[in-house]
Amino acid sequence: MLTKEGLDGIEVEDVITSSLQKHYRNEVVFPVRKVNEQIEIGFYEPRTTNFIPLNNFVTTNSDIEKVLFGVRDILRELDVSVYDPDTNTVFVRNIDVRRSETNDGMIITLVIHNKDDVKLLEISGLITEKFHNVNGIVLNFKPHKTNEIFGKENIPVWGNDFIEDEINGVSFEISPKSFFQN
Repeated sequence: MLTKEGLDGIEVEDVITSSLQKHYRNEVVFPVRKVNEQIEIGFYEPRTTNFIPLNNFVTTNSDIEKVLFGVRDILRELDVSVYDPDTNTVFVRNIDVRRSETNDGMIITLVIHNKDDVKLLEISGLITEKFHNVNGIVLNFKPHKTNEIFGKENIPVWGNDFIEDEINGVSFEISPKSFFQN
């Protein structure tokens, strides 16, 4: 494969596997949709628009899983409008949660279609009341219908718009759209 890509002079070391086989992901993003009039988080069936609600996440850190379901439940409680891909309308499209391995802090990013939902303060208040390890809540504005997960504009709503993490003594500030894997 490296030869095919013009990289045949590169030596690749053996892969070092992790001992973790479950609950190892420190960042996840899931679409939010209504299924049978109930707000759900989940995936799309490959190459379709069929939405599959999920009730557990084998690869996701258990703290992140609790926050994902907690945010979903808050959206249900407040009857927040969620994205409809057929009409490209409504408020929340995706939920992204990132967790620091160093200090267990988290940021929640709500990918939104429009900026004028009046329940935003209620959502933020309930999240921070329920989850004390959340360091920040961010809105990511994505008004256009594309396959990209995030839009260009991040709007800090509460707390930090990043988490801090560390690898081998080097500290990093990780924003909602950055890639970071430790």
